[in-house]
Amino acid sequence: MNYQDTKGHSVTIEILKNWEFAYEFLCEPLNLGKWALGCQKVEQTSEDGVYSGISLFNKEKGYFKLEVDKNWRIIDFHVGNSEIFVPRISIRIIPGEYYGASESVCMITLDAWRNADMSDARWHQLCVCHETEVFLLKSLIETEG
Repeated sequence: MNYQDTKGHSVTIEILKNWEFAYEFLCEPLNLGKWALGCQKVEQTSEDGVYSGISLFNKEKGYFKLEVDKNWRIIDFHVGNSEIFVPRISIRIIPGEYYGASESVCMITLDAWRNADMSDARWHQLCVCHETEVFLLKSLIETEG
């Protein structure tokens, strides 16, 4: 796939756990370090609700905070530096019964939006990472509990 001209990227996978279980896993900020290739070694900063992690690719420290909405089953990841945060990544959880499946399964959709100054190479890397990360999420959520 050619990601060069795209402004957004979306990838969906089915999880063999109910949506509440997936939601609770995804709402725990420290779990991000288990599956996000660009945000490993996650730890809470001194600022309430702000976390940091290290990129596997360039070893740079990045910062994020979560905004969650259980009614809509959405987790927004606000990313940036220690001062400016932008909601660039979002996960939506779709209960199995919403798409004709069992209540014991769900789908997750991982969405990302491209910054105007992001290089083609960096955007391509992010898209490919998200396509891999949904498989990591599937494995982690299905094997937890």
